[in-house]
Amino acid sequence: MAKDSKTILLFTEQRDAIGYLTDEEAGQIFKAIYDYADEGVVPKFAGPMMSVFAMIRSQIDRSRNAYKEKCLKNSANARKRYASKQQEANERMPSDANACDGIPPHPVACLPNPNLNPNPKQNPNPNIDDGTNISIINDVEMIEGEEYPFDKIWEVYDKPIGNQEHLRQRWNALSHDDKKAIFAYVPLYVKARPERKYRKDFANFLTCRTWETTPINSADLQNGNNQRCYQSIEARRNAAQRTTLQLVNKLIGARNEPVADFDED
Repeated sequence: MAKDSKTILLFTEQRDAIGYLTDEEAGQIFKAIYDYADEGVVPKFAGPMMSVFAMIRSQIDRSRNAYKEKCLKNSANARKRYASKQQEANERMPSDANACDGIPPHPVACLPNPNLNPNPKQNPNPNIDDGTNISIINDVEMIEGEEYPFDKIWEVYDKPIGNQEHLRQRWNALSHDDKKAIFAYVPLYVKARPERKYRKDFANFLTCRTWETTPINSADLQNGNNQRCYQSIEARRNAAQRTTLQLVNKLIGARNEPVADFDED
């Protein structure tokens, strides 16, 4: 495995999934994670263990691809900086015509340049990335833009649980294709689960990559509609029970009243 793939990123949201495993199974998972990150070896797990490993493996692959994109971008920025310095050096050099004129140098040329950059570490060209202290997430934010904004998907998902800023960073780190797939999936997911308590927290939704692992079919959508219908029927049934109870109480009260005597003719 290449040297640039030695780092493994893990998220605390994955802890819930690992918590359902035994200590022995969790230990095997972590050993498998190191084997995959270091040598590309995929374990022969089955059942829940393979599901947990596949979830973490996807995160490792995405982090690795983002790192490679960052390296390519930094390499391109280095070439830009080199070209910019070469251009500035060429502009400072006198032309061949002026070099033969024998004009003495200007006295001001011996004085310190009052326009020197007071902070030599500061990048003189703000449009060129110097490649330092730039996180992978910020790089992805510049590339992705606002075609699929976090605020919109947060509104549509309609379950405001979790650290919104942390979730925004995780959203920005997703690929363009993942964002597009989530925007198409979430409306169906919400329709199939009209009650919020039946939807995953958005953090778990991203960690488990629910849009890939839990397909929505027509039966799910029908169950969501049935749930709304059931709630409506249940409300009508409760109203009918209250009306019946009131009627029974009236009948019982009328039965306990004394009966009037009638004289016989």
